[in-house]
Amino acid sequence: MNRDKGLLSLNGEPQFLNAARILSGVFSSVPSKVVPEVAVSVRSEQISSYKNALHDAVCAATVDAKIPRITFITDSDNIKIGGPLKGILSAHEKHPEKDLLVLAVDYFSMLTAPLSVLMELYTENRNTKENNYDAICWAINKRPEPLCAIYTASFLSHIYTEITSKKNTLDSARQWLLKGRTLLKEVPPELISAFKNYNYAQDLAIHKK
Repeated sequence: MNRDKGLLSLNGEPQFLNAARILSGVFSSVPSKVVPEVAVSVRSEQISSYKNALHDAVCAATVDAKIPRITFITDSDNIKIGGPLKGILSAHEKHPEKDLLVLAVDYFSMLTAPLSVLMELYTENRNTKENNYDAICWAINKRPEPLCAIYTASFLSHIYTEITSKKNTLDSARQWLLKGRTLLKEVPPELISAFKNYNYAQDLAIHKK
């Protein structure tokens, strides 16, 4: 894309804020005092741009517009890998006791519904010995979509320990999901478009049409 996808303006707001709204929508029926915060994973050199973009969005928002509660988590120097897994583990390092619902910022066509399905499966299977999953994840042709998934704190702790101790430097979140006890939910045809990755400028032009 040759640009920071999270700062791309879609519908008048930066994409990271659109993604945050989608995540928050999963918990729209939950009392506000227990709604989890949305954490946006960024590199240290991105933090000021993201904070400024959020500030501008808040200032421009109408009275009726609800801005999700957002915090920013910068990549940890303790995690010597790259890619999205570094961001996920950095969030885990900050909140080691929490299970994480993860959404990629470049799912520009994502809806709340697929995330709600993951949360329903998570609620059904939580604390049951029969279905003690490490993660719950959408899949396309049995191939996990690691950036639309729920990771348990215990699973992330295992990955974190393996990587920071250099016992395993595997940096692919997808491969970790395949190694773990992952409940894969096949994406139905009507939701396939929600999982399109937008990697090129021409993709974004098509999306805007």
